[in-house]
Amino acid sequence: MKQSILSRNTVLLLAAGFFYFASPMMVTPLITGFCEELGAGAALMGMAGGVLYGSLDIRLFYPVLLLTVPAVIAVYALNRRVLK
Repeated sequence: MKQSILSRNTVLLLAAGFFYFASPMMVTPLITGFCEELGAGAALMGMAGGVLYGSLDIRLFYPVLLLTVPAVIAVYALNRRVLK
């Protein structure tokens, strides 16, 4: 009896690999479209897609985050207003 190379385990392994490697390709257009719906510009849409896909390294933005996050916290702390 001849045994086939495409056994059940091989097919499942190939399918799992396909979906694992295809998922970032499917998420990138979705997240950029979602950013556009939120009102983001083209540059921010590209950055969001690049960071999620991994082609744009988030470490490039650490100096910016170190400056802006404390500034945003300070602005919110100084301008606390009670909403009616």
